[in-house]
Amino acid sequence: MTPSSFSPASDAPELEWTYVPTCDGNAPGGNTDACSAALCTAASGAPGVTFWVFSRPVTDPAAGWSLTGDRCIPGERRVDLADVEAEVRRVIEDKFREIARPTVHLAPASGGLVHLPVLAWTEDPGAVSLSIENPLPGEVRATPAFQWQWSNGTVSAGPGTPYSPRLSPTETPDHYVHAVYNQRGTADVSLTVTWSGAVTVPGLSPVEIAPLVYTSPASFEVREARAQLVDSWS
Repeated sequence: MTPSSFSPASDAPELEWTYVPTCDGNAPGGNTDACSAALCTAASGAPGVTFWVFSRPVTDPAAGWSLTGDRCIPGERRVDLADVEAEVRRVIEDKFREIARPTVHLAPASGGLVHLPVLAWTEDPGAVSLSIENPLPGEVRATPAFQWQWSNGTVSAGPGTPYSPRLSPTETPDHYVHAVYNQRGTADVSLTVTWSGAVTVPGLSPVEIAPLVYTSPASFEVREARAQLVDSWS
């Protein structure tokens, strides 16, 4: 990649020049991709990209390239990562409303019973990929992590699993996201979904974005089951 704004020294007719962005793995004749680490601000205050400047004799190419220094070349558009993260959030919340508003499901739906498990789950969309156009074109891939905080102090992880009559919560509690309450009363659970990911822009390595965090609460009643004696003769 040769920036048109760079003027070689007066002895240029005897040398040939090449310019490589200052990114790991880049070298003359090899990889010359740009990267966020090479972004710079030129003396004029304009955004730019830092290039390693190499030269070699025109008459002796076998001599190899010699590094003569580096230079910040203006003219490349700098993009604030915060602007990218804001656009990612906007696109996610616009296209995937269930992600921004995760729904908490509970079982039993009528409320919990003392000493018995209360189950919780939410939909798991899995990893998502989406495209953004502003402030620059790119692709975002994000993956969710789920954490449940119950009012009795229990902490659970994962999206949870809906109740199945084939798997008893008391016999296979590890199959479910659950909590057990020992006293009756009003209780609650809070689901926090954290989306972690990176944005990939053509010509750049993937750049991690700030996690997107969404929280949904739910309340329920815990009741105490009482035995009732029935007179079968009446």
